[in-house]
Formats: sequence, C-alpha cells, structure tokens
Amino acid sequence: MIIVNLFKKIFHKEKDIHVKDIIWIKRYKNELELEQLETGHREGPCIVFKIKRNKIYVLICGSHMPKNEIFKYKLDKDIYSLDKTTYAYLGKLELLNKSQYIKTIAKLNDQDFNTLNKALYYYYINIKKIEKLKLKKIKFNITIGDIINYNNTLYYIFELDDKKYYCYKVFISKTDNRYSIILNDIIYNFNYIKVFEIDKNAKIKFINYANSNKQKLILIHKDNKLKELSRIDILERGKIIRYKRLYYYIYNEYKNNLIVFRLYNNYNNKLECVTINDKKYYSNLKEIIIYRNDYIKVVGTASVEEMDNIRDLKKVLKEEKKEDFEKRKIKPQIDFKYYVPFTIINDIYTLEKYVIVKREKNRITILPYPELDKIILYEIPNSDIKYNIQGKVTGLDKENLLIKLKNIEY
Repeated sequence: MIIVNLFKKIFHKEKDIHVKDIIWIKRYKNELELEQLETGHREGPCIVFKIKRNKIYVLICGSHMPKNEIFKYKLDKDIYSLDKTTYAYLGKLELLNKSQYIKTIAKLNDQDFNTLNKALYYYYINIKKIEKLKLKKIKFNITIGDIINYNNTLYYIFELDDKKYYCYKVFISKTDNRYSIILNDIIYNFNYIKVFEIDKNAKIKFINYANSNKQKLILIHKDNKLKELSRIDILERGKIIRYKRLYYYIYNEYKNNLIVFRLYNNYNNKLECVTINDKKYYSNLKEIIIYRNDYIKVVGTASVEEMDNIRDLKKVLKEEKKEDFEKRKIKPQIDFKYYVPFTIINDIYTLEKYVIVKREKNRITILPYPELDKIILYEIPNSDIKYNIQGKVTGLDKENLLIKLKNIEY
C-alpha cells in the first residue's frame, strides 16, 4: 500500500495546517449562511483530510450520532481533548475557506487516520456507489481488524508480521447469534478453530474493517467460543464422540483424521450389537473418516475389554465376508489399463467397494467408497489381484467426491 503523505501543509495566518489536524472552524462562509445557523451550531470541529494545490478538504464533525454507523467515524473525546464524543460525518467532505479557520485542537494519530480512510473508502464504495477508479486517492494500509477477500473467501486479520497476515475465516450471515459481529450493518460469523496464513504479496481485496472497540469484542468472543469448544478430553481410540449431532466410536487414528464407526441406539438386522460403558449400541462397523480439527465432543470411553471385543468382532466380520466371497469364486479384473482415477473397484474377498483417487506408474491410491475413510496403497501388476472393476464415478457424484478429497491427505 502507498502511505498517505502526512507532511503536506499550507500556511494561514502564521499557523501551520496539516493533514490529520482536528481544527475548530466557522461553519459559515458568508453572512447569509450565518443567519441560517442556530446559535451553538455556528462553530465546530472538523478533520483536515487532504491538502492539494493550496486547497483544504475537511470532514465536518459533530456530536450528533447518526443512526447508521456507516455514515460516521467516532473520535475518542479523551484522546483528542474534546468536550464531548464527536463523530466525523463521512458524507460531508467539504472544501474549507481559509477565513473559516479559528484554531487547531488536536492531531489525529496514524492508526485513527488510517482507519478513517478505510471508513471513507467503504462509505463511497458501498453507499455512494462511486467507482473504485475515482477513489485511488484514498490510500490506507491493510492492518489488524480488516476483513479481506482472498481467493473468493473472506478472512479477518487478527495478527500480522513483515511477511504474512494471520487470519480467521469469516462468513456473512443473515441472522446473528451471541458470537456474531456486526460491522457496518453486515453480520459476520467467525471460525476461530483454524488460523490461516496469507502472504502479504498475495492478491487480496479490502472488504470491511473493525474499529478498536469491535476488535476488543472479537477477542472476547474468540476466548469465550474457544472455551466453549475446548477439548478437555483426549481424542483417541475407544472414545465415544458426538459430531454434528451424531454419535461415533473412535476405532483408530490416521494423521489428522479419526477413523470412526457410526453408533445407533436402535437395532436393525444390518447392524451389529456392541457394548460400551455397559450400554448397548448398534453399528455396521464401517469405517468413516472425521477430520480431527472439527468440533468434537467426547461423551464416553470404552474399557480395554470393550475395545478388544469391538476389534475382535470386526475381524470376525471381515473373515466371514472373505469366506462368503470365496464360495462365489469370482475372478478379479486383470486388465490394468482400466485402473485409473475415479474408477470404482471392489475387494473380491470382502466385497467392500473402493475408489481409485491416484495412479503413479504401477501404484494406485484407493479409498473406501463412498465413506473415504482409510487410505490404501496397492501395487500393480500383482500376481495376487484381489480387486474387480465395478464402474466409474461421474456427474454430481464425482463433484461431491472432489470436495471430500480436499479435506483428506493422500
């Protein structure tokens, strides 16, 4: 970003007027304007926003608070020695007549002036609908508290250094909740679970900003939300978890993923009965993958004996499937040219389906389909071929598969 030149100045009645100055002025330029103003409104503060070719452009200020926060920028009366809380009216950028100047009150600090530029830019883009080309002279730095667009996704910057922005992902919402943040009448929800790093040289777009008070509120919300989502319990084999209102048993772990079985409270003839914490659950024992960083609540823990029983039951079921298939004497597909990504294959012994997601020379990477819960590497050609081709993943199923694969390391 190009930093605004803060040292432009003109001289008036032996007084230096600088960009960023908060000055006291007459609010009239002639006697006719004076007659139209009520007593008490004839003088007031303004901010020197720009000086060019001996012309002074100011933002008119006042103590009246506009109902819509988009139309104002608040000045702290204690910081700037003002008699009362004062607002810069973003729609009142005016040319100052030199005869209106009375005195200089204070000087806007760099941080507030940078935020004021963002507020003015946001106002003209979103309210006045002025083309960006005409706003090139409103310059500001991207800082902590800004919401940016990067690769069509919104992020909130909570920290930065010389090379990177550190961000939380944010989403625009139609309704608010106790953790929502409203910025310029837009409701945002924050995902505090994962921190994203964005290179400062990346192509980003300024979207919105949070003032200092809103930044403090975001920090409070983040602390409260993370406390609420705190994983005091360890996620490991044998835990019963609740995830997206459903219950699962953690059977194993793989990198950042949990391999789980879905647990049901009601029985049907396709489910096996398992006992955990002396309570009966029902499951098909099909492995499902859950990303560890998602919000997961632990609700119970199986004993060592119960974990062993579940492991043994899964082994028995696997052997039964193999025996059943051997009786059918189904021969595998041995034409390797068909072993390509998005091909559905099945294990000739267990009948379990898989999808090929990658092929590198004579090695394929496959995942159970449609659960995608465990990564398997398989060398081809192989004398012990054990897979049969079932078909291809196409259309909407293929699109959904691609979305799921983005969250899996393979």
